[in-house]
Amino acid sequence: MVNQLARPHRRAALKLVRLQALLAVLTSLIIYFGWGLAAALSGLTGGAVAVIPSFIFAMYAFRFVGATSVKMVAASFYRGQSLKLLTTVVLFIIAFKFLNVIIEPLMVTFIITSLTHWFAPIYFNQR
Repeated sequence: MVNQLARPHRRAALKLVRLQALLAVLTSLIIYFGWGLAAALSGLTGGAVAVIPSFIFAMYAFRFVGATSVKMVAASFYRGQSLKLLTTVVLFIIAFKFLNVIIEPLMVTFIITSLTHWFAPIYFNQR
């Protein structure tokens, strides 16, 4: 159950996840034109390794907000971050062990997609 006050924050977090997904696709498209399909698919895999955990974090962490639920807010953020880290590790293991990926485009797209958080204030046009 999502706290009504948390809805705008969750929407903002999901907006950032959408931006990450868009950057992953655009980066993979650039990789496709430069290095081909196999590299682009590896790039998409790297993007997925960044986007899926961010989505899980956004859904889990932004469930509560407000002074009356401070402990619940903190707990949901800790759990969300823990799930994000665990999911990232599992997805990297799956990518490297079971998929035929090219490491460089995978890591480039993962890093670009992950760095999106640094530019969130610009994207959200906050002052």
